This record gives sequence, structure tokens and C-alpha cells, in this order.
Amino acid sequence: MDGDLAAPVVHDAEVANAARRATRDPAAEVLEWAVTAIPHVGIIDTTGGLHLVVARVRSRDAEVSLSLVLKVLTRPPDDECHSPGSWCYWRREAEFYGSDLATGPAGPLRAPRPYGVVDRDGEAHVWMEQVAAAAARWEPEDFRRAARAAGVSAAPYLTGRPLPDEPWLAHGFLRSILGDDGFWATTMQPDNDELWRSGLVAAFGPAARERVQGLWAERDALLAIAEALPRVFGHGDFHPRNVLLPAGVDDVVALDWGFCGPAPLGADLADLVHLPAWFCDIEVGDIPAVEHAAFAGYDAGLRETGWDGDPRLVRLGYALASALRMGACMPGWAWLMLGPQRPSSERLFGRPADAILSAWIALAEVYLDRADEARALARELGVAPP
Repeated sequence: MDGDLAAPVVHDAEVANAARRATRDPAAEVLEWAVTAIPHVGIIDTTGGLHLVVARVRSRDAEVSLSLVLKVLTRPPDDECHSPGSWCYWRREAEFYGSDLATGPAGPLRAPRPYGVVDRDGEAHVWMEQVAAAAARWEPEDFRRAARAAGVSAAPYLTGRPLPDEPWLAHGFLRSILGDDGFWATTMQPDNDELWRSGLVAAFGPAARERVQGLWAERDALLAIAEALPRVFGHGDFHPRNVLLPAGVDDVVALDWGFCGPAPLGADLADLVHLPAWFCDIEVGDIPAVEHAAFAGYDAGLRETGWDGDPRLVRLGYALASALRMGACMPGWAWLMLGPQRPSSERLFGRPADAILSAWIALAEVYLDRADEARALARELGVAPP
């Protein structure tokens, strides 16, 4: 899990090309440069490192200092992440930054400005701007701001803009995560005694186990409902650790586009509200206030951009995404991350393992309640499959 802090192999020409794009000067000359690692703790092994590259550049007869971010994507050993159709396709972010989607229509939600993608043997170097934003615990107003930007970004796809269809996008992200031969389906099988008999999983209690296994048994029906909802272009991992809120501007800058693709309306909103609790960045008891602010912002963004649909569709997509992405897997997350991976997880979540487990047990109930809510809403809206 630990991010690789070793400096990558970077050639002068690669830095020069990124600097020329950053300065918009094809004749810019790099006088000197240095690279330092940005410490991080990863969850899946497709990120080979994050690095800050500081360069002194002569551009248009003046010397300027540039700060660029280099993200290294690595081809993992796991075959599940090799296919462009997989939820974890290792090159998706490189494809995104090399496409027009990274510099799409103007709006409050954007990616860091791309400065080039360089393919190497088994890895890709993604160059982008460094975005200045203070690190701080988010307040409800911050969730509202981010959600509004997501709503503004989503609405055009509900009012006529065609969805992008590039094959490397995460089409069917939720279905891919829960696919029969995938990691999570194998891990969460009822006959996986190593998981279900572990003390970490037993702590969730028999009622939670029954509800989780019921969710897996019903997943195809719930996925069909999600796939019948209006679709937008989604970030796929939209939460405060991946979102920057620069001061003094309207911009909301989203990082880590490795899960982006067509998604049900409300899916990014689910990540924005519930993943901070999974990361232990907010308490489970904070969710109602965060949810209220985020829904208000998302709805405002949708409405000001021209969508006049039923808000219950947003709530249904939100509930389904919360239940299927995380609710179906919470005991498995505890088993994976609080056992041998405990030291790395404690750094990632900033809490001792027993506190993480307590938070996740409570959070699992929230996710499973979202599944119940989705079932009821689907019946109410008449979108339940036959």
C-alpha cells in the first residue's frame, strides 16, 4: 500500500516538453530542475508515485520558476486492471489527460491542466499543473461548493450533450466492481471462510452479515436499476481527498480521474458524502449535515444548468451507488486493511485500527440502509426490474 518514494527515471527532454506546455512557449529552455516525492499511501497498486518537479525556465527572455506535478502510473500484476473495460484499468488516467475530456467545457469543476503524457515500459508519466489550495478539514459549505460544481458538470448530459464513449472509460463501473470473476465477488463469497470467520468480520455482527450477503444476492437487480437511471459523465472517486478548493475563485479541481466514465445520476454525490466517513475524515454522525449541504449544492448546480427532472432520481442513484460500491464490501475492507495491512491503514486513516473498525461497523449500517432506501424508491418511481 505504501507509495513509492523513490524518484522516477525522468529525462531532460520530458521535463522540457512539460515546461513548454506549461509556459505555452515552444521555445522555452529548462535551465535546471529537481524532483522530490510527494508522500502518499495508496489503496490499489496502479499509482507508482507522485512527485513535485520544480524547474527554472527561460521563457520569452525571462527566467521563471515552475512547479509541476508528475504522477507515475504503473501496470500492476493483477490481470483485473489490464483491460480498458475494467473498473481499475491502470492507464485510464493517462488516457484521460491525453484526451479532450481533461480540457473540456468551461465550468466550475475541472481537472488540473495537463502538460503531457509519456508512455514508458510498463508505466505512464502524467504531467499536470500544481494547484494551490490550503489543506483543511471540510465544513458543510465546502461540501455544498463541491457538489454544486459536480451538478453543473452533470446537467448538460441530462439536457442533450452526448456522453463520451471512448473505450478506455469506466463504462459500467459498479457492475465491473461487483463482477462474478472479479476481486470483490471472489472475496465476499459466502463460502470464503477465511473472511467470514475472521474476528474483524465477526465484529460486524450476524445481522450485518445477512444484509451484506442479501445485497450480493440481489446485486444484478439493483445494478439494472442503476443502469436504467439518467447517466452523466462522472469522476468516479469524488471526495475531499481528491478535490481541491482554491481560494478566491469559483474553480473546484478534481484529482485522480482513474475511475471516470458514464455513471448514474447522483453517483459522484454518493462518493462525496460517504467516502469521507470511510476515510474517517468525518464522523458517521456528521453524515446528515454533510448530506444536507451536498444535496442542496448538487440540486442547485443541476437546476442552474437547465435540468428540471425529478429529484428522487438523484436520491435513487445516490442510494444505489452508496450501497453497491461500499455497502456490499465493508466487512471485506476490514478484513483486507485492518489485518496485515494495519500499519499502512493507520497512516492512511489517521486512527488506530480499533477506531477504524468501530467507525466502519457503524458506517456499514448507513450503507445498508441506503440499499433499503433504494429498493423503496425504485418501487415508488416504478423503475424496479420485473
